[in-house]
Amino acid sequence: MESRRLHADLDTLLAKIGGNRFPDDVVARVGVLAEVVRDILRRADALTSAPDHLHIVSQTIRDYLPSSLEAYANLPRSYALTRRGERERSAHEELLAQLDLLDSQLRKVAESVYRGDEQALRDQGRFLRDRFGGSGLDL
Repeated sequence: MESRRLHADLDTLLAKIGGNRFPDDVVARVGVLAEVVRDILRRADALTSAPDHLHIVSQTIRDYLPSSLEAYANLPRSYALTRRGERERSAHEELLAQLDLLDSQLRKVAESVYRGDEQALRDQGRFLRDRFGGSGLDL
């Protein structure tokens, strides 16, 4: 049930970034993030068994990503794209850095979610080799 709500919230968020509100590179990175999240949500059973992972995914969809995007969208585009100082990032660079951080964390969650499937595949392979692989004693 929570997975469906998260899917719906993600779709709502993605609809808001369409148009000319955000530069193409931002839209592309958010699209990549969305695919990672969708892949994770397809494995809702594994996700719900790890509350910390569910929290990260939920907060990313409902808080972290929308907050970053909204703060950026509140700025005039020309201002967001220009540098503020020699050592400071432009707002655009800051947003891209935040998207990279979210991407990195979501990929860690995805890896953890898939690790159980990978182990199940290895266990099945071991079972099949034991069951049907034959033995050195066979004639």
